[in-house]
Amino acid sequence: MRTSTILRPACLTAMAALLLSACLGGGDDDDTGALGTAEGVKSYAGTLLQMSGALEGMAAMNPAGAAPAAKSFHSLEADACDNVDGSVQRDSETKDVDSPFSESDFNVYYVQWNNCANSRTFEDESGSLAVDSTVDGRIEGGQPVDDDTVLYLRVGESSAAPLLLDVSLDGQSGDGSSSFSADVMYDVYARMDGTESNGDGRRELQYLLDLSGSANGSVDTPEEDGDYDLDFTAYAGRSGEPFVVTRDPVDGSQSFDGAYGFSVSPSPPGARCAEVDASIATLERLMPNTEGGSSPYSAGVLQLEKNGDRATIEFNDDNTVTITDSRGRSQTISFEEATESADRCAGFALDALEQAASG
Repeated sequence: MRTSTILRPACLTAMAALLLSACLGGGDDDDTGALGTAEGVKSYAGTLLQMSGALEGMAAMNPAGAAPAAKSFHSLEADACDNVDGSVQRDSETKDVDSPFSESDFNVYYVQWNNCANSRTFEDESGSLAVDSTVDGRIEGGQPVDDDTVLYLRVGESSAAPLLLDVSLDGQSGDGSSSFSADVMYDVYARMDGTESNGDGRRELQYLLDLSGSANGSVDTPEEDGDYDLDFTAYAGRSGEPFVVTRDPVDGSQSFDGAYGFSVSPSPPGARCAEVDASIATLERLMPNTEGGSSPYSAGVLQLEKNGDRATIEFNDDNTVTITDSRGRSQTISFEEATESADRCAGFALDALEQAASG
């Protein structure tokens, strides 16, 4: 049997660990999404950084002059399906993709899956993990026929016709004391348009992301025994108003601007998941942290806005973050504390997208 999945083993292992430790039952939902509280601002900050990691993973799929995006997205063995009624097709075409950065036709490479099912099993001393995946939909990407500095990538046909991914996990610990099962379903539409040099001489990437899904299954460990059922959604940008990321080639600074959001219900135990829905604007460009440490940035200020309320996130050069809520109250905390609230929330849904994107 030929085996394949579009998710990397590292992603599946992380997903399994998260399900095993965090998804039994439901946590308390509260108003942590309000920008008038420190907890709310932290939730928005953590979700933004989870989102940016997933989007950067998409960008890495199709750097200028590199292999076509769709080819690098899918696992190496994905030239066949295990099921007789499934199929996978790879091909290329030249067409207009309605790029904001080029009026030329694009050389586009695509992968089309039609109810393509595959199976894999991972085993080591810690235990075993059986994975069954089914994917249906299209991924395509490419560049203009006359310009290798402009990028294009699309996952799914549209929000109404997304890429469908169903991953079933069955795991057991090496000593047989713990087991779990999970069925995680994703509907994903994403589009990225980019240029290596916009009007300001910076790399600019424009994103649209519309993701929804569910996770359900059971856990059996010495500490816990029961079932779980979660639903989640995430978005970045809106039709006609993409989420924009820029990077300066000289100083490496970045900016984030646009609408983004995330929700999960119910919240996993120990997590207080906010329903994030806001716009982000860069007041001072984010400078890369070149001295090491947990924070990716050593300076820069972001502004969050929701329903007329505004809060700010300021990155400092000592791996701390100063958050100021909409009431003007400031607090300086470690970067880890600023982001940890989202790990069991947005991290659950977005990690799979980021890992799959990174190949």
